[in-house]
Amino acid sequence: MKKFRLLLFTISLLFFVFTSHAYASSGTMTVNSFSQSGNNVTLTYGDFSPPLDRDVLGCQVLVNGLLDGNEGHWPCDASSVTINLASYKPQLENGDQFQIALNYQYIDPTYRYYSNIYTYSTVTPTPQPATIAFNASGDTYVRSGQQNENEGGSNRMRVQASGDNRSLVRFDQGAIQGAVGNKQVLSAKLRLNITDNGNNWGATGRTVDVHRLLVNWIEGNGTENSRGTGSGATWNCAIDSFIQNQAKNCSGSSEWEMGQPNNPAVHPWVASPSATQTITNNQTGIVEYDVTVDVASFVNGSNSNYGWLIKKTNENQNGQVSFGTRESSSVPRLVVTYQP
Repeated sequence: MKKFRLLLFTISLLFFVFTSHAYASSGTMTVNSFSQSGNNVTLTYGDFSPPLDRDVLGCQVLVNGLLDGNEGHWPCDASSVTINLASYKPQLENGDQFQIALNYQYIDPTYRYYSNIYTYSTVTPTPQPATIAFNASGDTYVRSGQQNENEGGSNRMRVQASGDNRSLVRFDQGAIQGAVGNKQVLSAKLRLNITDNGNNWGATGRTVDVHRLLVNWIEGNGTENSRGTGSGATWNCAIDSFIQNQAKNCSGSSEWEMGQPNNPAVHPWVASPSATQTITNNQTGIVEYDVTVDVASFVNGSNSNYGWLIKKTNENQNGQVSFGTRESSSVPRLVVTYQP
């Protein structure tokens, strides 16, 4: 009889121990972040409702109420958990919904906190396109009326027909390559800001083109009021080695041909424009050129990046416009969208 009573006491004690730590209450947790990579899910969490007593004996993680093969134990750091969904049986299939629950076991009792409901995906999501903007690393304009004068330090770059004025702009290839790498270029926009309009564009406006440049050039630091020092681009030279004087100081690869309008083969730019926009009287603000093909070729290495030349389509017609340079508050920008 004593043995029977002792057995009943032991069973009752065990029942008390197990039931005292059984799931007793439920709550919710604030999910700070959730990510899935393949079967691995990482959940970081913050506040618990009701508040979590940090004096815990053990923790478990459940997926749809199921423990994994290791019974779901993980360190009780109360901040994050990473689990492998493949260890939960039956395994989730693509499109299945699941909810993560955390069991915190106290001296008395155990609380279970539920997350949001998520959808399991076996497809790795495609990253969203990224956009980055670059300021011009060099800009100037060259003038047929002042063939040995550099304007690299000017706060404007001008396009006009009378005494042909053409603008040059470029962007640092290292910065572009460093940001985009070998990723796919989805779009690239050259944005120029009009700072002065001659309002002599006719009744319907006239077109201004951008052409990809084929040779290297140097911006220089000259202005209309100061000839500058060192090297820089002029009408006669891609790189005039001594812009202080009024002579042509270039030859060979540092020389270029801005004239001969009927002989495009000698010009230092691609004959077909990369993009064209119409300028009208009283127009202000940003003029945007689509140079996606050019920038994609810079990134994949099929073309060298010397920037663009900006000129009127028909230089025999009136039309004058000035764009801001990097020396102004209206810096030329290249806005590139790519697929990470």
